[in-house]
Amino acid sequence: MFIGIGNSIPEIANLPGVSRPGKPGGGGGLESIANNFSMQFNGIDEYFVTSGTAQSGDFSLSYWVNASSTYTNFAQYVAVGIRTIPSYQNRTIGRMYKFSNANGLTLMSQMRGPDGSPGSFDNYYTAGFDFTTKGWVHVAFTYDSTTRRVYVYLDGQAKQWTKFTGGTTSDYITTVPSDSYNFDLEIGAWNQSSLFFPGYLDEVAVFDYKLEASDIQNIYDITNDDPTQAADLSTLSTAPIAWYRMGD
Repeated sequence: MFIGIGNSIPEIANLPGVSRPGKPGGGGGLESIANNFSMQFNGIDEYFVTSGTAQSGDFSLSYWVNASSTYTNFAQYVAVGIRTIPSYQNRTIGRMYKFSNANGLTLMSQMRGPDGSPGSFDNYYTAGFDFTTKGWVHVAFTYDSTTRRVYVYLDGQAKQWTKFTGGTTSDYITTVPSDSYNFDLEIGAWNQSSLFFPGYLDEVAVFDYKLEASDIQNIYDITNDDPTQAADLSTLSTAPIAWYRMGD
């Protein structure tokens, strides 16, 4: 169902592990695992990408990001993103966008517009959250294939999306108007050629089901209380289908 990650640049596997004072603890029954390293991306040419594979059904994405680097105003980056790709267009979940010095770096997603036609897109962002000032942040997305809704959680808490045009807010955004889609997981860049991310990433995991809010909170809690541990995702009731520990 999911093709394992491919090293699109050989050097990525040899990037030095960066000391990553984690933050684990609590966890609601989840076990913990040692977590001493993350992976640093240079924002120039370093990334991972999976092959686009036919998918259907729910999915979730979980990762830690440290975006405390310097970013250019009004530029976009992809730390960890999902592209869902019908034959005629694509949409993204998880770009980062630098609005201005005041607003800082935030998550952005480009989704199918209300009429669902090719070329019709709505852009949304997570209001009031500047990644450049937060240090390590836990990010999770869940996708409900029945309603075709994407939800976002930052540091264990559900956040609202805000529409670029008009500024309306919602707990979810609506994605592909289709029962099946191709699925790319991209780490550190967009489409293997642009929007390279300068920063640190850790514990990137993909699930072929919709994580519960309590699962996401537990994953965050385990890495929020103890600087040497992370959530052992294999001890969830259903383990992830892919888990990239990024140096550990």
